[in-house]
Amino acid sequence: MKKITTSTEDQKATTNINWRSFNAKIIDAEVAQFLEQGLSIHPTQITQYTQRLSKLEKALDRHEFFIANHDDQDDIDEMVENSSENNQIILAYIKYNILLTSISRERDLFTHLWNQWLKLNTSLPSKLTKYKEMERIVKNLTKYLSDIMELPGVYSDDELLSQLDLCKLYFQLFLNTGCLSVLYQSKGRYMEALALYVDAYRRLENKLSEIESLDEILLPANLLSLNSVRSLQKRIENGGNSVITLAEYEKRNHGGSLGKYDLTVIEKLDSKKILPTDIQLKNLFPLKPKMLPIPSKPTLFDLAFNYITYDKQEPSASQVKDSVTETESISQTPISNEQTEGEPKKKRGFLGLFGR
Repeated sequence: MKKITTSTEDQKATTNINWRSFNAKIIDAEVAQFLEQGLSIHPTQITQYTQRLSKLEKALDRHEFFIANHDDQDDIDEMVENSSENNQIILAYIKYNILLTSISRERDLFTHLWNQWLKLNTSLPSKLTKYKEMERIVKNLTKYLSDIMELPGVYSDDELLSQLDLCKLYFQLFLNTGCLSVLYQSKGRYMEALALYVDAYRRLENKLSEIESLDEILLPANLLSLNSVRSLQKRIENGGNSVITLAEYEKRNHGGSLGKYDLTVIEKLDSKKILPTDIQLKNLFPLKPKMLPIPSKPTLFDLAFNYITYDKQEPSASQVKDSVTETESISQTPISNEQTEGEPKKKRGFLGLFGR
């Protein structure tokens, strides 16, 4: 994928880079030195990635300084045909190796956390905590892979771009089927676990169908390999087969449950269409009590008011005296004919409810 050769002529170091279909020459000796030192480090532990990244970042800073402040442009043009394109190729190449190193570091962290996950007991809180840690690593991997796919020289390379996209999908599906589905199964939610397996299988098959061949892997073996992809496929198939029966059982138990506002068969007889699927033993009669609204104050209709009669009684002496006094007072008060004719006669309302 890449080849670096160094030669010294007239105290000037010239490093040739062959990266995919691009060729470039590094004129600055310090850039070539830092780059060669960084690429010569092959980390076997997490701490060694820091040394490799430090050298590569120094090479990047030095090359950016070289592009911005180099004055001997004529001398560069004599050695390189297109100096501007040459510098951009070197810049993209250094950034590519920095991001690739960061991805490899996160990959080793992910592997370390996965080994810890396999040793966990059945305690749900401990598994949930470990899943959160692995999810954070996968998010970092996704970000680094997205950044590397946007580099010049990468997004125009279809073969490399497709393998980077497959690598990003690999980590996402590994987390979903290896950890998240297990958490769902531990909670008895087998349908959600089966949905994760089915979705992972479909997405992986679609991605592999888009890639012509995986005979030549352009990425490091610890990031992507044909064996790792096949192992993931096998894990997805075995996981789906192990949970499909439990998911079907869960569906049968919860699929026909009566909703909060669903009507039973008896309640649908006169108003709604009854489907064959509605006829179940637990759905024949409304077994739950229902709360109906009632007014806060009772309403009284006096239907017998117009039909009540009272027996005649002899008036007492005091009642007769009061009646005579009232008659005299009325006779002394003159009432005009207009007022008498103007007052309408009150009628008793329907059922005696109004006009009392």
